Amino acid sequence: MGYVTRPLGLGFLALMIIIAFQITTKKGLCMDSNIVYKIDNIESENTESMYACKMHRKVNFSVFFYEQQDQISSRLAKVELLLHQIGAETPLYIRLTPENLDSIEKSVLVGALGLHLRSGDDALVNLLADFLTHTVTPADDMLSSAWWPTYEELSFGDRLQFYDFVLLQLKDRNADIQSFRGFPQFAKAFYQRLDNFGAANSKFDFIFETENPEFQVKELMTLTRKNPNVRVALKNSAGTFVLPFMVKYPDMLPLTTQYRFVVDKKVNVAKYEENTEHLIILNSDNSLKFASLFNEGAAAFLSSNRKLDFIQIHLPSYKLKEKEMHNISDYFDFIKSSKMVSEWVRDRKAFKPVAAVDAIQYYRINSLVPGT
Repeated sequence: MGYVTRPLGLGFLALMIIIAFQITTKKGLCMDSNIVYKIDNIESENTESMYACKMHRKVNFSVFFYEQQDQISSRLAKVELLLHQIGAETPLYIRLTPENLDSIEKSVLVGALGLHLRSGDDALVNLLADFLTHTVTPADDMLSSAWWPTYEELSFGDRLQFYDFVLLQLKDRNADIQSFRGFPQFAKAFYQRLDNFGAANSKFDFIFETENPEFQVKELMTLTRKNPNVRVALKNSAGTFVLPFMVKYPDMLPLTTQYRFVVDKKVNVAKYEENTEHLIILNSDNSLKFASLFNEGAAAFLSSNRKLDFIQIHLPSYKLKEKEMHNISDYFDFIKSSKMVSEWVRDRKAFKPVAAVDAIQYYRINSLVPGT
């Protein structure tokens, strides 16, 4: 019995064509992104990666990224449109776990704004990332505690306008915590709350006075955030600012501290009698290491910065000797030219006057240190 060979059916041929088309046109494991060029899944046994499609990088197959590929591309497209509006389109590399995939928009915004804004204020960057993604987080710091209640008091229309206003401000890379004063419906209550928080306690652990525009404010802000129980302020010609958020401290309120660091060779010591216990005059504030200040205190800070010349004056003792000492303007020159008998204190890496009648507790002038 013979068999008749029939040509392939048109339907089967069409199916083959469709399959071949899908194989040749299907993208590899990649994401559609113009900003995020790589994402790592760091929770897998071996770190898995996915690159932007434009990178044309081959990667090993990943079940996680295969399942999330389309969702990630869609969510990145939305946040990248936001970054395009403010001109913050710096290439980014994101590391995440499956658990924080839901916050990928915030991860991208934190990375992009951190590179975009020159202020270096991580707390502000995190707050703005929450705000731009419409994520109201618990108010666990001074900045958030002032921002969210103020925002919630706005009318619906004002909220929409304020969102656009914030985007406009962020186009300026110099935007900082003071950039929102131009929206009066928000500004009055917001800055009043910040002032109230800053003024709640007029006693500070440390105050730095300097006019150096390159003073290491960013490092101090970071350390103050990590050590919220340590109150630190920075004073310059523009006023006194409470760290870590650089909130201006009201000029009319008292300001007292245990340790005040003043970067100025010529200091009017008498003006600090009523608000400072220990006045530490510094000859410079370049390349200082601040970590020991927060972990161990002022003595450790001065000891760890061995190249720093300083003079520490005890103000209560100074008051008793003010008549004799008020004419001294440059204490560094005074010590160099005096016949003060001092002993070297190894732990402090500083000199201590044998007779502390002049109110000078410790000092270090490296040119006077033997072997330097």
